[in-house]
Amino acid sequence: MKKSIYTITILVLATTFAVQAAADVKKKTTVESSSDGSFRFGLGFTTYNNVAAPGALSGWLDLSPKLSLQPWVAIAMSDPFAFNLGTYLRVTLHGNQSNGFHAGGGFDLGSLTKTFFLNITPIVGFHFAVTSSLEMAFDGGLNFHVTPSPFQLALASLSGHAGASIHYFF
Repeated sequence: MKKSIYTITILVLATTFAVQAAADVKKKTTVESSSDGSFRFGLGFTTYNNVAAPGALSGWLDLSPKLSLQPWVAIAMSDPFAFNLGTYLRVTLHGNQSNGFHAGGGFDLGSLTKTFFLNITPIVGFHFAVTSSLEMAFDGGLNFHVTPSPFQLALASLSGHAGASIHYFF
């Protein structure tokens, strides 16, 4: 039930952002690229996290024309308290801030059923503009489970939804 409510909420918010973005597209005839190095900030959702939540609240900060940071936080339950927070640093290898192929890495930490965990993750993926204000990204890579012991290694997308994330840029 919680998963369904969370999924419906994500879809409603994504639709709201898409409607607003469609209005922006009517004002502008092309999807703009922020390759001029301007600072951009977006808020949205990502499907990757390591707790029993279907997604996480996420931000996206473009630090330079080729460098971006994506922090996220997820709270799956309150008793026992389960959370996940982390960030990825991305370098655009081909393309620009709006459309391109990227690589990078990051970490996440949290707790799940009273067990603390820490993961280090190198990633590769691509991002693209859906409209002038709405962007999607898909990421995958290695996941080094540092804790709990023993050390584990997994190669996969960052979630069951191909590491998808969607952000609305202001």
